[in-house]
Amino acid sequence: MNTLKVINKMLTTIGEAPVNTLDDPDELTAKAISMLDYETIVLQSSDLWFNHYPAVLPLDVNSEIVLPPNTVMVDANNTSIIQRGLKLYNKYNNTYVFATPLEVSLTVHLDFEEMPMTARLYVAATAVWLFETQEQADGSVSNILRFNLERAKNRFQDENLQQQNQNIYRNASVRPKYNRQILGSY
Repeated sequence: MNTLKVINKMLTTIGEAPVNTLDDPDELTAKAISMLDYETIVLQSSDLWFNHYPAVLPLDVNSEIVLPPNTVMVDANNTSIIQRGLKLYNKYNNTYVFATPLEVSLTVHLDFEEMPMTARLYVAATAVWLFETQEQADGSVSNILRFNLERAKNRFQDENLQQQNQNIYRNASVRPKYNRQILGSY
């Protein structure tokens, strides 16, 4: 699934003709592109298995730490270090200057086509449903699109849980309580 296919799905859902390229979009196509881009950003505004990772950020020639241009958020594990624009800032020392590189948790924005398939399906279903709702609002079509959206959301959430390997057997804080209550171990 690529961007052109999603845009064409958005357009044909409201009875418009598909386009062959996104290079010189008309007003409606530009609106569809904008909506897809926005929904891609919304989904990735939290850390997910595919856009969140540990990183060591180096100092530049001015001893500042410049973030990658696709940074959504950064966690320096230090409440005094915050993101300002695309730089890290020490708010207690009032400076952008650092002595050493920092280990951080970095959340980045990926282009639509770089995301995993379940994420693309979810974003696409959201964009198609919202686009149809704003441009046409046909009740029967909206209901079908809403069903598709819920199905895509469920698949995405299933993969998110699976990729994060979250369950009671791997969670050290839950395991002892589970053993006591369910298995009768004391």
